[in-house]
Amino acid sequence: MICLGKEGDSGTDLLKLLNVLLSTETGSQDKCQILEEDFHIRMTQTLESEVSLMCNLSKGVEEKGIQKGIQKGLDKGITAMILTLKELQISSDIILEQIREKFDLTEETAKIFSPPMGLPLWMEMSLLSHKESEMHIKLKISIRFRKPKDLHNKETSHPPIKVL
Repeated sequence: MICLGKEGDSGTDLLKLLNVLLSTETGSQDKCQILEEDFHIRMTQTLESEVSLMCNLSKGVEEKGIQKGIQKGLDKGITAMILTLKELQISSDIILEQIREKFDLTEETAKIFSPPMGLPLWMEMSLLSHKESEMHIKLKISIRFRKPKDLHNKETSHPPIKVL
């Protein structure tokens, strides 16, 4: 098993070599210099270009991870804002306008986050008891909604209401 740690923690040459190659803080020129000086690896044009490519790849993976984190944070912030505005009984049009303005979104992107309008994705009603003048019904509905034109669940093709 090989475990990578901090630069000074490596006990073997193999771990030191892997730490140099996989480090995201060290640039390709510095890596090539360390490989030549510390590990006595003769740098050729091919090897230098491979080290450079590997550095660019790790930077790309790191950047992609950062962008995913930023997007998740924005999604959570927008969702929290929508829920807060809904609790304050703000109209859907104003909510849409606010998230477009505050988060600099296009109308299409803002609509993805906008509050659901339409029918619940599913509903279940169960008759618990009934008498001549009253009925006791148990009602469960989804917290996800669909547009009225989508009358059937796309996954199951069932209607949105199920009476038990």
